[in-house]
Amino acid sequence: MDSRAAAGNRYKLRVCAGTAAGQGTYGYGINTSGEVTGSYIDSTSTIHGFVRSATGTITSFDAPGADGTYGYGINASGTIAGNSWLAGQGASGMVRSASGTFTAFNAPGAGTANSQGTVGWAITASGLITGWYLDTNTVYHGFLRTASGALSTFSAPGAGTAADQGTNPLGINGAADIAGYYVDLGNVFHGFLRTLLDQHATHCNGCRVKHR
Repeated sequence: MDSRAAAGNRYKLRVCAGTAAGQGTYGYGINTSGEVTGSYIDSTSTIHGFVRSATGTITSFDAPGADGTYGYGINASGTIAGNSWLAGQGASGMVRSASGTFTAFNAPGAGTANSQGTVGWAITASGLITGWYLDTNTVYHGFLRTASGALSTFSAPGAGTAADQGTNPLGINGAADIAGYYVDLGNVFHGFLRTLLDQHATHCNGCRVKHR
């Protein structure tokens, strides 16, 4: 049984992940202190976020009012980037502080239908977040969000504009350089590196490229 340690949806527990096909636990991100964030699918197929301390204590969390919550990236302060969603609607990006405060955000241009919306994926020590959003045509675009909430969007040159094509950022460093991949019009995958200096994404197939 779950042992509730606080009001709301923040509690210490043995994660009650389901054991049927398609259920279970996913670890997505880890910080320098050994804290891990991820998600689990319970026996009712509901998706919850969690954070696991370096000593093994697990705290489950659910974004307010959400039908599902994902934790993807975690920084040294324990702040988590992810997303939440409502059934039949698009996802919203999410920031969860170490104390359990949630902030939702949506990229401009993000679609609101099912399988669209905003996903926060990676977060830096200073709170910069990168991820992607899917527009009304289900095309992927990248974004960069500052700790204060300012959000800019971008697409890699050559990224496709058909459904399930576009730009997918996956990593960000302290200098706000962003790495990821994009899918072109021919459904070919390419790596990219976007630097803060020129805010320009460069395709990179097995190479190291940086505009100055």
